[in-house]
Amino acid sequence: MVLSSSPDQVVTRAPGAISLQIYAPVSESQLMQVLRLHHTVMYIFYGLLGVTRILGSTTNCLPVFLTKLALSNAFLVQAFIMYNHTHGRVVVDIFLHKILALATVLTGVVSFMEVLTKNNITLELLRSSLILLQGTWLWHMGFVLYNPTGGFEWDLTDHHSNMLLTVYFCWHYAFAYIIIGVNYAVITWLVKWRCRKFCSMQIPLLKNSEQEQELEEM
Repeated sequence: MVLSSSPDQVVTRAPGAISLQIYAPVSESQLMQVLRLHHTVMYIFYGLLGVTRILGSTTNCLPVFLTKLALSNAFLVQAFIMYNHTHGRVVVDIFLHKILALATVLTGVVSFMEVLTKNNITLELLRSSLILLQGTWLWHMGFVLYNPTGGFEWDLTDHHSNMLLTVYFCWHYAFAYIIIGVNYAVITWLVKWRCRKFCSMQIPLLKNSEQEQELEEM
């Protein structure tokens, strides 16, 4: 992007067109266009992830780890954009976005570690908990910034709110750990119970087949 040194420069462009240049002084409409462009870039990288998944499941030309590498890139790009998505915002709004960027960059790092290691259940569970953390924290951000219920409104200019939001973020991570842990325990129990039931049904079938073979030999 180009920052013009001439504050009186007048730019003429077609209505609805997105300008890839910023001219001083920066107008509100230009700032909104840049913010929308941030979201568009994130969607492009997640779209590349989707294309990579489709190609990886339909062809054998791509390496197996390429999907996880695309996932890691998408998260890291999102973290970079969210960290720089705070221009013109108030204190609490900036803090919320930086915490989201922290969770996202951790998810990207864990996803990249999965590229280097194969079938590591610990990393997969950690990545799942961090993705869940991002989702719940986005909900929390929506209630803090916009509060759709119309009730209590946060003071977005108060530095003390950041201290309370730090505690909330830790609670969100604990909630994500609990959800992932419960899911893992339940699924593990179901699989073991199913295996025990399946094996117990196969044992008499094996005995009957052995008895039939003995009778035929006699």
